[in-house]
Amino acid sequence: MLWDFGDGSTSSETHPLHTYKQVGTYQVLLTVFYDYGCNYTYPIDLQISKGHEIIVPNGFTPNNDGINDSFRPAFAGMVTTLLEVYDTWGAMLYAEEGKTIKGWDGFIKNKPAENGNYFYRIITQPFNTSEPIVLNGPFTLIK
Repeated sequence: MLWDFGDGSTSSETHPLHTYKQVGTYQVLLTVFYDYGCNYTYPIDLQISKGHEIIVPNGFTPNNDGINDSFRPAFAGMVTTLLEVYDTWGAMLYAEEGKTIKGWDGFIKNKPAENGNYFYRIITQPFNTSEPIVLNGPFTLIK
């Protein structure tokens, strides 16, 4: 038997382990050799992704309608995530860290924040790498 992993690597082991170094689609071929020179090749397309994902919204509406009431990223495959929210002058308004994030509810010192632009910084640690992901940018609070 011969495994061809589609990235230039092969193995003749019965139960091989293989790690892909790049994201992409690979055609994996398993060729089984039979007596008398016969063989059979079974192909499969394998999609390799990063193993983690993070999506940050560009706005939120904290009006207690149950939809989009807090500002927080949606993520998967992270060990821990830090969310920081800043006003336009650079003062930190909110910070939260953990495996799950409930998000900023749009209040500053127990009072509703004004409509407008705010800034976020997110530092998150994917499960499969030692390099953290750092994201920052603006978002809008709309009432």
